[in-house]
Amino acid sequence: MSQRSITVSTVAVTIIAIVLAGHHHKTPQKTALPAAVSVTSQMIEEARFTALKNNKFLMVEFGASWCSDCLELSKSLTDVITSDRLERHFVVVNVDVGEFNRNLNVARSLGVDVTQGIPVAVFFPPRSDVHLVKLGTEQILRYIKEVITRP
Repeated sequence: MSQRSITVSTVAVTIIAIVLAGHHHKTPQKTALPAAVSVTSQMIEEARFTALKNNKFLMVEFGASWCSDCLELSKSLTDVITSDRLERHFVVVNVDVGEFNRNLNVARSLGVDVTQGIPVAVFFPPRSDVHLVKLGTEQILRYIKEVITRP
């Protein structure tokens, strides 16, 4: 082999090793919250209309990607059984509050003060003007399970 062939082979192997190492260390992680997405009251109203039209509950979840409780909730909701049932019974809108500096107008419009803690979810039952606020992963999951198990 010529010196040039050895050099090209070495460079190619190095590049492949770097790509594979980078790919290996990246673990896919689903989060409930897209980064820095601005949610408007109009989007919430459209989701309420969609939920009503399909006789589903609307769940507006406020959280952040840095919040371990929010990530725990997201993981619980992506469980295969839960996600299937959730999809059948709910329209879900995830609202990223960032470092308590994003989408606060939407939270306020629904009577939510995110500084009291996240995750927090506002539930709108179908065909009802009354909404329920649930604070924390445990309360949110308990309410979802209650809705899912109704006949």
